[in-house]
Amino acid sequence: MMLLKEIENNDVGIIYQRLGSIVSILSQVSTKISLTNFDVTNKILPAIRHKSCCIMYNKNGHPISFIIWKKFDSNDLVSLDNACREWHPLLGWNEGEDYLITHFFSNKRYVIDSIRMLKKKTFKKGDRVYYFNLRNKITRKTI
Repeated sequence: MMLLKEIENNDVGIIYQRLGSIVSILSQVSTKISLTNFDVTNKILPAIRHKSCCIMYNKNGHPISFIIWKKFDSNDLVSLDNACREWHPLLGWNEGEDYLITHFFSNKRYVIDSIRMLKKKTFKKGDRVYYFNLRNKITRKTI
């Protein structure tokens, strides 16, 4: 498995390639997911531009999983609330040192491998990562 290298600038070709990879993963995961204009313009494209997403590919170069996160300040409840609820193309993506995972999708066959690889490649030791568990409660883990 390999990861796509980070975007050094806002090269349109790279942005569209990553967007296509994310759409491909979503189409593999479920036929019930609808992708709206709001999702693309306020969630996916800003995550790509702010380097707040990571896409994983299999050995054949096919996209198999992705993760999107926002950085926020866990000492500020307003920052956490904004990270959970506010979706702006420019604001709220890098507001602190802690991570809130907002999206994770993976091909069923690669879920465990994807989680391990994305954790290893995306976060550093000591990072505090927050995510929603299956009961929609925020859970915190320190890497």
